[in-house]
Amino acid sequence: MAIIAFAEPVTYEVLTAGNMPDGEIIQIYAGISAAMLISIAFGALMVATNRMLGGHDTRPILFKRTIRLVVLAYVLFVEGFAYLYLLIDRPGANAFAFARSGEHRLDFGSARYFSLTTLTTTGFGDIAPLSPTARMATIGEIMVGIVFTLFAFGLVISAIVSLRVQSRV
Repeated sequence: MAIIAFAEPVTYEVLTAGNMPDGEIIQIYAGISAAMLISIAFGALMVATNRMLGGHDTRPILFKRTIRLVVLAYVLFVEGFAYLYLLIDRPGANAFAFARSGEHRLDFGSARYFSLTTLTTTGFGDIAPLSPTARMATIGEIMVGIVFTLFAFGLVISAIVSLRVQSRV
């Protein structure tokens, strides 16, 4: 997961350097990346939750592994939704409004920033969704952020309890 989380932005920058930012290849890459990153993050959380709830794999969850999983899943969600926002913000779509007059479209840095502030439900308001598609994606990310927080706390608490039980035995 870590390799994917840190290689994706580099790959995107290499692709955009050699192609038009609004080209078909970039749009396809953004769509595939959004689906892949969000799916991997959800999958990792589901596997960890299954272990936490005593599914078929009953090995205890290690504390360090839990922290790494939570951080990496968070990064994958941020990047996945950033790609989704890039996909939504096509030329002429006017999908987002910007507080700074020099900005008219999302670049990858702005998309990640908007994704991070949305996932944390901070929402500073300097980038705002305008189109119905952008608003639905933003609402979806807010819901993922709220549910993710609950899962993350549950996983960390489960790992701490497991660690304490092991140390007493």
